[in-house]
Amino acid sequence: MKKILFYISTLCIIISCNNSVEYKKIQKDFADVEFICDTLKLDSLLQKIPDYSIIVKTIKTENLRYNHQILLNYQTADEYLNSKETAFAAGMFTADLGYVRHFERVQDCMDFMYSLRILAEKLAISNKNFDKLVPAIERNLYNKDSIFIITDSVFNLGKQLFNDSERYGMAALFASGIWLETLYLGLNSTTDKNINDTVLINHFEILKIINSTLSALKDDDIIEKIKKDFILIENKGYDNPALKKDILLIRSKYIKNL
Repeated sequence: MKKILFYISTLCIIISCNNSVEYKKIQKDFADVEFICDTLKLDSLLQKIPDYSIIVKTIKTENLRYNHQILLNYQTADEYLNSKETAFAAGMFTADLGYVRHFERVQDCMDFMYSLRILAEKLAISNKNFDKLVPAIERNLYNKDSIFIITDSVFNLGKQLFNDSERYGMAALFASGIWLETLYLGLNSTTDKNINDTVLINHFEILKIINSTLSALKDDDIIEKIKKDFILIENKGYDNPALKKDILLIRSKYIKNL
């Protein structure tokens, strides 16, 4: 799959022999995930999710201003306990990393790399893999070719070590986290005008694909809750006058506070 988002999500589920405890927890947390469609269809849906750089285009809209206050609290990364919420949070924290990277905020970049390290450990990524791969991705967040080179071998390893429900579930949750957080960042980074309709329309086209992917998965927990929230946002549309409020409400359900 030559899709950067799926590659990054795969990076977030790479296991090492030293992380067997975390892997067992992932197996337990994803044991109730079921496929409503076959894996070939799910593969097709995931391939339609655009590259990371396209999803985060929302935060690169003209006239956006840096706002440190809207970022996730990087110190809360350790508060995410269930593997599903951790995968979703990893997407959100990655979006924040892209945001601070775009505005070249060095200390904030370091803080969010620290957060992602904690989330990586919860997703059974060895320190060795994290140290080798994540900094390289951070340096090349918007360079598709570089990330393909970095993550090709990682993707293949992930396919061997994780079953389908774990891989697909975490990939869908990771994509959902990025989508929600980038829209939140975009809507809350401007005071002089709203994000233009073209950007929002494109962002909602991505939402349709993510919702189709989520609809192919079923559980009785976090995936179902996110699915309902995202479908509601899609049905209300990009021109929903309460969009900013609705996104804030949904986001507040899934973030941790100290």
